Amino acid sequence: MTSSRVHQGFNLCCGPMSSMSCPICLGAMTDRKRGGFSFSECSGCGFGRLLDSPGREDYWAAPAEEDSVDSFWIASKSRYFSSALDILERRVPDRRLLDIGGGIGFFSELALKRGWDPLSLDVSEKAAEIAAERVGAHRSATSFPEDLEGSFDVVTLWCVVAHTHEPEKVIDLARRALTPGGIVWLTTPNYAFQKTYMRVRAGLGNPLDVADHDHVVHFTPTAIRTLLESGGFESIDFVYRGITETCIAAESTNAGLLAAKKAWNAVAHAATRVGLPNRMSELQVIARRSSGS
Repeated sequence: MTSSRVHQGFNLCCGPMSSMSCPICLGAMTDRKRGGFSFSECSGCGFGRLLDSPGREDYWAAPAEEDSVDSFWIASKSRYFSSALDILERRVPDRRLLDIGGGIGFFSELALKRGWDPLSLDVSEKAAEIAAERVGAHRSATSFPEDLEGSFDVVTLWCVVAHTHEPEKVIDLARRALTPGGIVWLTTPNYAFQKTYMRVRAGLGNPLDVADHDHVVHFTPTAIRTLLESGGFESIDFVYRGITETCIAAESTNAGLLAAKKAWNAVAHAATRVGLPNRMSELQVIARRSSGS
């Protein structure tokens, strides 16, 4: 199973945008090399755009390797997803949930079993078809039903914004889908960490293939906060529920790096609690839709 098979998959634009300024904060963009790949980086918020790959439109177009996919999601994500739901269940009174980039419906299925009313949304017809088998046809869609605007208590974005050249459109959809005061749960790689990680991996002779992972845009804590605030969200909080990268640990070298990353994240998360910069490998963010947005 390749790493692209396990992405949730919600790609809104097939090609990179040409821009002289940062689309997040309007800062100046400079081209840089990171781990053998070319990026355009903002000197202000730290946002990065991969220049070596246009991204893929449909992560699920190839025939699904069901046994491998099931094994990955069940073993690697169930505890992580359950832990996130524990937090969300304490923060919202009702349980209407939209999973944008929901892939083949594993998260929605888990939420459904816990008493949520989920809708799995993915542009891939193949993924939506498999999700429908898990959660029911009325809980799986390839486009957002406009009549459901403002009706969801929670929107989840599991590593989605990194896969689209226009992440502001994804955030706008999340805002429109939520009730005023509703919560978005978002995860994406932390570019403040990944820049160093890519250099270390390349130095060890085991480079991280960013293009294969389809991470076409990259966010620092400042960049993701700016994106959310400009998109109508407030009360932005960074949390930590573990890491979700078992899919890249097939080779023994990667497995060792994964263990090291887990240890690093535990220390880095503790550091954020005392006000130090966020250097965790993944940004895990909760934000609330502003009542006036």
